[in-house]
Formats: sequence, structure tokens, C-alpha cells
Amino acid sequence: LAHMWFGDLVTMKWWNGIWLNEAFATFMEMHATDAFRPQWDRWTTFGLSRSAAFDTDSLSSTRPIEYPVVSPADAEGMFDILTYEKGAAVVRMLEQYLGEDAFIENVPTYLCSKPDDQAYVLAHLGELVVKAVSEAGGYGMLIGPHADQAEIVEFAEKIRANPRNFIAQPTLELSTVPSLSQGELYPCHVDLRPYVLRGKGAWVTPGGLTRVALKRGSLVVNSSQGGGCKDTWIVEDAPQEVGSC
Repeated sequence: LAHMWFGDLVTMKWWNGIWLNEAFATFMEMHATDAFRPQWDRWTTFGLSRSAAFDTDSLSSTRPIEYPVVSPADAEGMFDILTYEKGAAVVRMLEQYLGEDAFIENVPTYLCSKPDDQAYVLAHLGELVVKAVSEAGGYGMLIGPHADQAEIVEFAEKIRANPRNFIAQPTLELSTVPSLSQGELYPCHVDLRPYVLRGKGAWVTPGGLTRVALKRGSLVVNSSQGGGCKDTWIVEDAPQEVGSC
């Protein structure tokens, strides 16, 4: 679940941030397991896999966990032991340095089943994204900054009637790309889904599927809510030969 949420559903602005995407997912995998079964001592066993990353990091050919990505080969290089193990270790060190409470504040989620959280959400509906936990595909959602007063009032009543069904989070800005829709060119918010081909190794394709929020100003890219999709490719100044797969 940690990898599904932080690794698959969170999109970085550019490939150089992929290490944090995957490292944080690995960190949360350990964190959730430790909270569920502390007797498994998961952080100790993580130390063993981290040692393999340290061995790689000791080589003269090592790399920083974040570096400029300008080609498909650069992006492919992100998916290695340094990203998953060393990256997760760095995130763990930050949590230990800042303290768990301060660290968790950087991923704020308000549970409307909690009276204090519900009071905050109701007072700030115009600033938050509120989601129904029983819905999917962009249904049962309120994006506060894009909602009118009538929609906010209606959603507030839904929360009061069934608070356990709703969570809320701050609104994040997605990247935009110029898109042509119905003869008009305008910026649309997008969500990039890269493809990783796996066999004996892993290979990142030089592009992917971009889900596009076709409604002007919308942040919802789901096709069930009027979103579209298009191919997206990484283009280099110099042509690069890509083998068939």
C-alpha cells in the first residue's frame, strides 16, 4: 500500500525527483510494518539491505541520490539500489533528526472522523481537497479552490452526516502542458505515468502516458471526470538509438 500510494499515485515535477518518490515509498513500507508489528524489528532488518547500498556507494562510480535528468538513460539510472535503499536511509535520518511529529506534519491528512480534524476541514473547505474514501475515479471529491459557495455548503453537510467517509488534504499544484482541445490551445494540468519494462533488469521507456485534465483549470485527470490522455516523450538535443523491446 505504501508503494501504491507514494510510488504510483504521486507524480514528481521531473525525473530528478523520482528518487524521493521511490525512497519515501520504501521508507513508508518500513514505517507501516514497524507500526503494525514492532516485534518484527523491521528497521533492524532494513539496516542489512542498506548495507548493500553502502557497498555500492563506496565505489568510485557511485552517484548522488539526486542528479540532473536530461535523457532516458539518466531516468533509467534512478531505479537502482541507491534510490531505494540509500534514499530511504536518508529519509529515515531526516525523520530521526526532526522527530516523528515534525516529520509527519509534512504529509498532512485530516480525518473527518476526528472532531478536531473535522472542525478544521469545515472551517477551511475552500482551501482543501476533500475525498470520499468509499469512492474512486475522481468521484465524491471537492476541490475547494475551484468550488463555488453552494458546492462547499453541500459538501459540508455530507461531512457532518457521515464524517468517517471523508478525508482532506491541502491542494497541490500539478504541472501543466499546452493542450489543444476543441480548437483551442490552453494549459492543462497533467499527471505523468512513466512505463518501466522489467525482465532481467529494468528499463524506463523514453516517455509515458500523460493523463490530462481537459476541463479548464481542473486538477482532476480521471477519464470518468472529463480527463483525457496523450503520449508524452522525452526529447534530447542529440538523437539516441533505442532498441526494440
